[in-house]
Amino acid sequence: MGEPRIEPQEVPTTLKATGENEEYPNAVVLQELVVGGEMEAVPSAEEMFAPYEERMENQIKRKTQGELKERWLVTCVSMGNPHAVTFGRPGEETLGGTLDVDNMDLDYYGPLFEKHEVFPEKINTHFCKAIYDNPESLDDLTDAVKVLHWERGAGKTLACGTGACSVVVAGVLEGRLKEKCLVYVPGGPLQIEWRRAKDNHVIMTGPAQLVYKGLIPV
Repeated sequence: MGEPRIEPQEVPTTLKATGENEEYPNAVVLQELVVGGEMEAVPSAEEMFAPYEERMENQIKRKTQGELKERWLVTCVSMGNPHAVTFGRPGEETLGGTLDVDNMDLDYYGPLFEKHEVFPEKINTHFCKAIYDNPESLDDLTDAVKVLHWERGAGKTLACGTGACSVVVAGVLEGRLKEKCLVYVPGGPLQIEWRRAKDNHVIMTGPAQLVYKGLIPV
């Protein structure tokens, strides 16, 4: 897949480099991104004292209209096309991230990221959960991650090769993943390796399967 590009202008994004990773200080790593509308996810004091049914109704209405403002942490990578990778929102978490990717509303969140103003060419977004033998572990990197893809102009997809590569790059930059990982996507697992020390290329390995054959008259 070639070499990853991780500086903001190469992605491209107007998000600023965070300096979160000392080895790559010019990368956009764990940058906070606000998605949604003008309403905060935390209700106002007035709303907090409203009846429960009213609070829930207001929150559902906001979410349906895309008006609920939420803060996420993203790492941005270009593999020749732009990618945003997220393991969840700010706050206390294990190294694996906070996302429940098995029950995530991808149709809601995907467009909020794809069309965000900080991504001038739109963005492919990948929602991730690192897999650990011990989910509470903070001590070791892991070599497995589960991912949902949302591709710009296409929506949710079964797999995204450059996206899987960007996930491993981002996971390494964030200190979550090993440089060689199994990436579990809805279409099946891929093995991704970021060969930083050798040539800085990202290598993807996966199965090939015939899905269609036919004859075309010419």
